[in-house]
Amino acid sequence: GGFDAVLAHMVPRYALVAAGPARRAHARLFLWYTHKGVDARLRKAVTLVEKTFSASEESLRVDTPTRVITGHGIDTDHFDLPASDYTGPTVLLSVGRLTPAKDPMTVIRAVGLLRAQGRDVVLDWVGGGLTGSDVGFADEVRALIAELDLADSVNLLGEIPYAQVDERFAACDLLVNASFTGSVDKVVLEAMAARRPALSCNDSFPVIFAELGDDRADDLVFPQGDAEVLAERVATWLDRGPAELVRVGEDLRTIVVRDHGVEALCERLCREMGA
Repeated sequence: GGFDAVLAHMVPRYALVAAGPARRAHARLFLWYTHKGVDARLRKAVTLVEKTFSASEESLRVDTPTRVITGHGIDTDHFDLPASDYTGPTVLLSVGRLTPAKDPMTVIRAVGLLRAQGRDVVLDWVGGGLTGSDVGFADEVRALIAELDLADSVNLLGEIPYAQVDERFAACDLLVNASFTGSVDKVVLEAMAARRPALSCNDSFPVIFAELGDDRADDLVFPQGDAEVLAERVATWLDRGPAELVRVGEDLRTIVVRDHGVEALCERLCREMGA
């Protein structure tokens, strides 16, 4: 009562449950979904809503005429940080739950390879586990850190409040995203907004990086699970030097502000739902 639109967020079941009441109340029904996962509920939900919003083509893997690609919604003011000065040890940052899907093992192995080359590199990992199986996996991660003698080079920082994530971006030089999620990962866009070069194996990002030019775009991506190529990519950027790192960071922020700012997203959603 009193509402003229319903936006189901991320969970297709919400749209399925809301469909009947929304129809009876003459309220229009919409869905926002950004994930590579596809199941029967999602396939059904996209047939019941007027429009299905998603951040990218790869974030909604259902062929449906209801799809509307909007970009993500990043608070670009919150992440408006000065570029790193790239002095001292190189700090790599990864942000995500400590689970196999985020693939910390590949990042840790890459750090080991870089340090074996004599590079002064450390890794800060922000994020903890959620389930009982995650606890066991965290033990495996710690065992790998010990095996590679990286206790002084890998910092497992656990969970931190979202409002403090920008502080971790401010303290790092590059972001590394080894996630298997397949959809546009907001943490990469947040790093870009913070003027930090972001290396990702996510297959959504080559399209986003493309306007940087082939050389720079290619050096920001690596194959899933490939620690050797990830280490090569990090080394390539470090060898290019601080001036180029600052330039690419500025270019990455420009892309996010233009295509993925939260204000522009909200305006478009309201416009699409009001049309």
